[in-house]
Amino acid sequence: MSQSERINRVMGSMTQFDEDEASDFIKGFVNEITEPVKNIPENVFREIFLPVFAGLSPDQENRIGDFTAHWVGIVGSPTEPANIVNMQGDVLFKVPPIYDTSRMNQEGSVAGAESYKSIFGNLVDGVVINPIVAVGEFGQAITKRLDAVIKHDEVPVDQNPWKPVFAFYGLIEKNEGTDSASNNQTSLDDDFKF
Repeated sequence: MSQSERINRVMGSMTQFDEDEASDFIKGFVNEITEPVKNIPENVFREIFLPVFAGLSPDQENRIGDFTAHWVGIVGSPTEPANIVNMQGDVLFKVPPIYDTSRMNQEGSVAGAESYKSIFGNLVDGVVINPIVAVGEFGQAITKRLDAVIKHDEVPVDQNPWKPVFAFYGLIEKNEGTDSASNNQTSLDDDFKF
């Protein structure tokens, strides 16, 4: 039986219910991926998330798991950005995704680089024979793989997506054309503390 005959047979056996269910699934999927960026109030971001993002939290190592879960609960996914808005709903800046998958090569195979399965399999096998050599070969293989997977040329160093966030709070020097906290932020002293 040819592939087209099999497809026609399956399509013929689908009921209207199946077609409606498939249509609902596709519409839901499209809505999920086209959902607008979430808005987070600036005072909430400043009090809860900024200390961890900026590395200013004294107990950061203890908070990172809960922090990530809290961020994902608000934003929806660690691969999604979020708009930080003032009390009027105006966007002040955008927080990039905490896991930026746009810089990863999504192709299944990468020319000139072993698969992760092969790299780790060689490590396990090599450790039995000579652990020192195996670890050295592992380091070279994983470096080669990561160099092939990460798109280094996609985001120039001077266009770091975190710069507007940290410049807004004066944590780094502002670039020409960007506003710092002292220039564009109204007094936030009257905001509630959480």
